[in-house]
Amino acid sequence: MTNEIWVHVAILGVFASAIGFYVYLYALDVLGIGESSYYLNLIPVVTIIVGYFYLGETLGPLQLLGGATIIVSVLLVSSKLNKVPEHAEAKLVKESA
Repeated sequence: MTNEIWVHVAILGVFASAIGFYVYLYALDVLGIGESSYYLNLIPVVTIIVGYFYLGETLGPLQLLGGATIIVSVLLVSSKLNKVPEHAEAKLVKESA
């Protein structure tokens, strides 16, 4: 293999694997398993964005619609994580008394 191939393999190993795995473990530690699992759905969106800027790929309307759907879904789910329904909150207060 040529030196150029080894450089690409090293970049993939460091950036895509090592740094990505570290960031994922950090998110698990900070956000917890439940909340961080929702953000795994953003992987295709990030891939499309990187492909657009780095590789010069073109995006079709369905790809844009799919990316927007994923982003809106993650935002909706993550915003509902912080809200406790009133009946559940009242039940918790009643049980602790």
